[in-house]
Amino acid sequence: MRRSIPAGRDGRILCRAASTVYYALFHCLARTCADSLAGRSRTIGNRPLWLRVYRTLEHRQAKARCENVPSWFPDEMREFGQTFADLQSKRHFADYDPDYPVRKSDVVADIDDARAAMDRFLARPASDRRNFAIHVMMKVRTNAAPPNWSRKARGTRPTSGCGHNHENGASPLVPSGKIGGNERQVREIMAVRCVAP
Repeated sequence: MRRSIPAGRDGRILCRAASTVYYALFHCLARTCADSLAGRSRTIGNRPLWLRVYRTLEHRQAKARCENVPSWFPDEMREFGQTFADLQSKRHFADYDPDYPVRKSDVVADIDDARAAMDRFLARPASDRRNFAIHVMMKVRTNAAPPNWSRKARGTRPTSGCGHNHENGASPLVPSGKIGGNERQVREIMAVRCVAP
C-alpha cells in the first residue's frame, strides 16, 4: 500500500490512501471479533455465524469503544484503540471533504502507525483479543443493575454438553439481565458454538 502512493500532488489519490489505511484497521478488528466470538474455523456450518459477527461491527460504536478502552487492558490494545479512533476521524475528512488538505508524508506516517499498531495488537494472546472484541461489540448500559456472578445466580446445571449454563438463553460470557441487539446476537452465537458438533 505504501508503494502505491504517487510522488505527484493528486490530492484525491492521497485521500483514498488515507481512507484505505483506516479500513485496514477496521477489517483487522472485524476479523478479530469474528474469530474470537464465532471461532476461526469457517466451515459450512460455522461460516454464517462468523460472517454475522464480522458484519455486526459498527463504525460509530467501534470508535466510541476504542476511545474508551479501560486502563486494565494491555498497552498494545489501548494503542490500537487510539490509532483506530484517530484514523477513523481522518477517514471522514478524506472521504467527505473534497478540500481536505492531505500530504503524502502524513499518509505515509499513518500507514506506518497503523501497521505497527496492528502488528502489536495481533501479537497479543488470543484471550486479550477476545476481551477486546467483547469490549468493542457490547454496548454499555448505564441504567442496568450490576451483574450477579455468584454460583447461585448463575445456576449449576448446564443445559448443554459444553459445561456452561445456558438457562434462559444465558451466555457463558455475558451476565444475565436485559440485553440489546448486539448482545443478543453474541449470546446466540456463543450458545450455538457450545452445542455445535
